Amino acid sequence: GEYTVAMTQLGLLEKDPDMDSAWWRTAGYVSLAGKSELPRDQRIEAIREARKAAGGITGWKRGEALRSIAETFARLDMRADAREALVAAEKIFDALPSTVPVKAALLANLARSWAALGEMERSRRLLDSAVAVAPEAIQIERPAIYANIAHGYQATGQPAQARATYDRALTEAESLTNARPRALAVVEICRSL
Repeated sequence: GEYTVAMTQLGLLEKDPDMDSAWWRTAGYVSLAGKSELPRDQRIEAIREARKAAGGITGWKRGEALRSIAETFARLDMRADAREALVAAEKIFDALPSTVPVKAALLANLARSWAALGEMERSRRLLDSAVAVAPEAIQIERPAIYANIAHGYQATGQPAQARATYDRALTEAESLTNARPRALAVVEICRSL
């Protein structure tokens, strides 16, 4: 409940060059901005600081931080800021080679964020891109990735694609020969459903 103390503590991490510090500093600001009991001006200040702090994060993690920041901007009805953060995240994710194991999951998450802003066509394009790169992921991760993509199709009002992609997730899970990874994959699919 002590906003000023929290902001001061997070501000102290600004000079720390470690990427983990930048990540957690950003997450701290996002968390503060998400506190509905705080006055709107404090929440806005916190999310603007999160947006600045995200610059200290590198690689795909910066894109994921920007996506999280965008969702908080959207909850604060700051749609232009949300769009800017999602565009920046999309540039990062698009630049990733298809061989990066998390690319499909990142694209699926981004698609749901765009859908929440009403950008259904953009969201569908990202989901289709995620399906295209999903086969590049490690075999034991594919079922959960397809389930994540299917969840995105459902969120964008595409139940036929969602069902087909959930079916693909189950087929991928079935193909796993070891019982533990197969069970964990089915759990992830069920959680998504």
